[in-house]
Amino acid sequence: CDDVRNSYIRRIVPFNIFTPGVDGNGDGFNDEYVIDGEGLVDYNIKIFNRWGEKVFESESIDISWNGKVNNSGSECPEGTYFYVIKYKFLYGEENDGLGPIEGTVDLIRK
Repeated sequence: CDDVRNSYIRRIVPFNIFTPGVDGNGDGFNDEYVIDGEGLVDYNIKIFNRWGEKVFESESIDISWNGKVNNSGSECPEGTYFYVIKYKFLYGEENDGLGPIEGTVDLIRK
């Protein structure tokens, strides 16, 4: 009798820096704040400026922050921003991977 085994990749990796439009090069490299993740069933990210004002929110890991307010408003200034990510892994235990993850990301424009 053969055993059938399934393995699921479950990870979420928030990076700490991105460089939207540095020198206006538009090279597509590191221009958005991308969260790397797999095996997620629920996801929500909120990003705040240093005054606690929300500048971005998404419920899809496929929608990244481009450094503008709500991705379509004015450009956010260079600086440190704070994020809160809530998530749940697919096929996880009841309390496995509920988050939240909190941290900072540096937006660099020069």
